[in-house]
Amino acid sequence: MTQLASLLSAVSGNAISGAVTLVGVQYFPLNAASPNQGSFFGMPTIRGGIARYLDGVPAGNMLYLPPVGDPAAQSAYAAFFPQTQVAGGNGACLLAMSDTTQYYSGDRFQFYASIRGKTAPALFAALQAPGGACGLPAASVTKSFAPATVALGGGATLTIRLNNLSNPAMSLTGAQVQDVLPAPLVIGGTITRSCTGGTLTGAVGGSTLALSGTTIPTGGCSVTVPVRWPYAAGAASCPAGAPTTATNTITPPAQFSTDQGQSTTPATATLQCDPTLAPVVPPAVAAVPTLHGALLALLGAALAVFGWRQRPA
Repeated sequence: MTQLASLLSAVSGNAISGAVTLVGVQYFPLNAASPNQGSFFGMPTIRGGIARYLDGVPAGNMLYLPPVGDPAAQSAYAAFFPQTQVAGGNGACLLAMSDTTQYYSGDRFQFYASIRGKTAPALFAALQAPGGACGLPAASVTKSFAPATVALGGGATLTIRLNNLSNPAMSLTGAQVQDVLPAPLVIGGTITRSCTGGTLTGAVGGSTLALSGTTIPTGGCSVTVPVRWPYAAGAASCPAGAPTTATNTITPPAQFSTDQGQSTTPATATLQCDPTLAPVVPPAVAAVPTLHGALLALLGAALAVFGWRQRPA
């Protein structure tokens, strides 16, 4: 029990301990006030005993409770932590209790009968149903540049992929994604997307784009952004030596989210400027013509003669 309590404390960030008193044979009710109870409604009680309660479990994480009237009403018979509350969102959902008598079918108390045919459906519902108690991410975001290396003034295509991870598959609503390009990168053309609906913003020459209120279909969708390492940034932005790297990151949930939830893993991509590649000079930057020294001298003499002839007598 001590090891279980220590594990729960470590992964949830709560000070959880095991109660001293052993619990006798009881029916333990599902906590109707728990935000996680929806996945377990098919298992309204658990028959168990010869176990210890868990102390220090937050009220919202108490999944099964002591029987009504039990003096340990502030303790939990079973605790549940969704994925977002385990290891800072980097773990898995967690159902914990110190009792295993439910899986013993050979005695007169009928422990197993109380959960037979119910545990697996409840756990599958927690894992797979939209809004299930496990709270597994419904969506994730990834990104990439192609090509990954350009010359000064060169362009690349940034693809932002909105992945639909829902199971069972469903369209995800209210999706939003924002991206701020690192200096010196700028948007080099018209942004396109395959996501449905919503508002897309991002001006050519700017560094910020946003898509809000969109829907991610079951197969996912993409936002495609022409990006340029601007010639106007000058050689200082792509100096001689090793290639210069610009790292572009989208951090959920502030920069990516859906109404159904999302992964907390950032999306990162890098674009390099290689100084050994020939710069791409934009058409607007034309070379200023230069005049040969002798021609300049002749032009100067002609202007002088013209000026002398214009002098008043």
